[in-house]
Order: sequence, then structure tokens, then C-alpha cells
Amino acid sequence: MKYEFKATKRIMLPAIIVLFLISIFNGVFFGVIEPHISKNNIFVNLFGGVGMTAYVLGIIGIFIISGLLALFRFYKSDLSNEGYLTHTLPVTISKEILSKIIIGTFWIVVTGIVVMFSIFVILMVSGALNITDIDWTSFKEVINAIFTEEGGLAFIAIIYVIIIIILGCSSKILNVYASMAIGFSAKKNKILCSFGAYMVLSLILTVITTVAGMVLSNPLKAMMSTLSNAAAFHLLFIGVILYILILNAAYFFITKYMMENRLNLE
Repeated sequence: MKYEFKATKRIMLPAIIVLFLISIFNGVFFGVIEPHISKNNIFVNLFGGVGMTAYVLGIIGIFIISGLLALFRFYKSDLSNEGYLTHTLPVTISKEILSKIIIGTFWIVVTGIVVMFSIFVILMVSGALNITDIDWTSFKEVINAIFTEEGGLAFIAIIYVIIIIILGCSSKILNVYASMAIGFSAKKNKILCSFGAYMVLSLILTVITTVAGMVLSNPLKAMMSTLSNAAAFHLLFIGVILYILILNAAYFFITKYMMENRLNLE
């Protein structure tokens, strides 16, 4: 896992630094330079437009990089010619898959945090947000409200959502890993077979989810109606988390089985 982190860090850290530099540039430009120059100045409009375009493209780019990097590392280490070397190492397939999933999910989550922080940097540097203007009394009231029964549920909901986002990211990555593991069991057209496997897995998931929804809809409604609001709240989120965990487990074991028994590196 350390090697995987180092390999991905060489790409992700420069991308993060570039995004922060673009954020600082936009903050300085819109907060310091633009107010002192005529808005009709063509150079102001040009640099402002370029700065914001670069920032938007930077956000899109860093998400694409973090997602594709997780897939590329799996392909390069396990499915390409390098896979011959990888599979001779004293590391089990399970650990190999887990290391890729953990690091891939880590960088996607970090990317989301970095993007939110970059927005904060622009607001702070430009002067649009000033810490001294924050009403800390109201902030303390919000913090205190969290520890009430209703506020506590709101706080727990945030925790649930964070867990769902993390598991959801890993599920999407594992879905593609499983598709690639199936596709690369073919003798020819491995990439095309991987796309086909992805479509088939997505179709199977859609059918199972639809059928399960139809079968369980009425029983779940009846059960939810007998529960308190707090119990229904927890049951809903825990149900979603269990659903994603089941997907993760299914994709993981498909990937593991195909890599152990069906993988064709030729």
C-alpha cells in the first residue's frame, strides 16, 4: 500500500498544488487587482475569464485524474505486462485489490475536500469572506444545537452521508475493476470485453434492484410506519449503507475470483 500511495502521490500532489495556485490567483485578481481597474478594461475581462475558466477546468481535471488514476494503476499493475511481476510478489490478490481500492478512494475523497477548500481560499483571499465578520455567537448556538435530540440527528445524518460517499466511491471503482477483470479474461479485444462486462453488470444490478424494490416496497412501508421518526431515520441510512456494502462485496469477490482463476495476461 505504501508503494501504491507513493506512485499515485507523484501525480496527485502536483495537481492539487496547481489547483491551489489557480485559486490564489483568482482570489488575488478579483479581490485586489480588479477593484482598482476599470471594468471596461479588456485585460481585466481577459484575465478574469481565463482565471475562472482555468479554475473550472482545474476542478474537472483533478476529479478526472483521481478517477482515472485509480483505474490506470489497477490496469498497469495487475492486467498489463507488469502483472506478471505483480502476481509473483508475496502479496495475496485480496490485499492487492484492497490496496488499490483504499488508495483510489482516498484520492477521490481528498480531491473533493481540496475542491471545497479551494473555494474557501478564493473567498478568503478575495476578501469576499472575512473571519472577523463571522457571527461567532450564532456559530456557538449551532454547535450547541447539535447536541440536542433534533440537532444530534442532523449531525448523525452528516456522518451517514460521509460514509455513503466513501463507500459509494469505492463501489464505483470496484465495479470497473470487476468489469476489467472479466474483460481481461478474454483472449482478444480485452478493452471492448471490459466495456461489455460493465454494461452487463450494470444491467444485472438494475434488474435486481428493480425486482427487490417491487418485492420489498410494501413490507418496508408497513414496517417504517410502525417505527418512530428516529428509528426510521437510522433504518433508512443503515439500509443504504448495507446495500452499498453488499455491492462492494459482490464486486470484490468477482474481481478476486477472475484474477485468481480466469486472468489472461497474454
